[in-house]
Amino acid sequence: MKSPIKKLTHNITMLSIAILLVSCSNNDWFDGSLDKPTLTLNEPDSITNTSAIINCKINGNGMSRISNYGVQYVYAYSQEEAYKLFEEFSYCSWESTWISYYNFNEYWPYNENMKDKIKQEITNLTPNSKIFYRMYLVVLGEVIYSEIRCFETKQLATYIMTGDATQIKAHSATLNGIIKIDEDWDSSSISYEFEYCTNEDFDFPNYEYCSPIGSTLQCQLTNLLPNTTYYYRICLYYDCNYYNHETGEIKSFTTLSTDTDDF
Repeated sequence: MKSPIKKLTHNITMLSIAILLVSCSNNDWFDGSLDKPTLTLNEPDSITNTSAIINCKINGNGMSRISNYGVQYVYAYSQEEAYKLFEEFSYCSWESTWISYYNFNEYWPYNENMKDKIKQEITNLTPNSKIFYRMYLVVLGEVIYSEIRCFETKQLATYIMTGDATQIKAHSATLNGIIKIDEDWDSSSISYEFEYCTNEDFDFPNYEYCSPIGSTLQCQLTNLLPNTTYYYRICLYYDCNYYNHETGEIKSFTTLSTDTDDF
């Protein structure tokens, strides 16, 4: 026969386990007194070429059980592709904020009237890129997602212009352009070039790298075909990645017909 003290200890232990199981249940949601939260995305704030602030509204009155929230985002060409990557957790990035379960009023990052709204900044993004994202909450171990939306980061170049070709001869020409970039960007991660080819679709273009003098770029093309129209544009690449690039408008010039024009 158990002593009164052991029996009381046993009863308290079982009661604690029961309370823990009830509090961790995702089905009853606290006797129906609280609703399971849902998320409604708002438009991002402060979009730059490398960052954005994602924000949304929390619907429902179960916010006091939120342990953390954040943003899941991915670079993709379409929402269908983004959804597949999200489901597979492929190439996805995360930014999270943790809040205290027991000291909700102290640690929730906004004032009493703003508790139904959350924000999360994402940084180190690629300029001039389409980014798909969704916000999430973790509530009693369950992850709740918002819908998927997208935004585009701003270009790195504050000004980019393909200039006119000069000194056009039968086998050579000089290409000109202007690129101005964000002053805060690390210029060592940027490369400049002209793309040129004989078709407007830029299938298999040629590349000519060049170094800027201030914001002006110029390069000399040689070994061109006589009496041929070439299409060209100025380009900026960053992080040594062909897909991370910005281009100016497409222009054209036609080489002269005879070799003697080169002398």
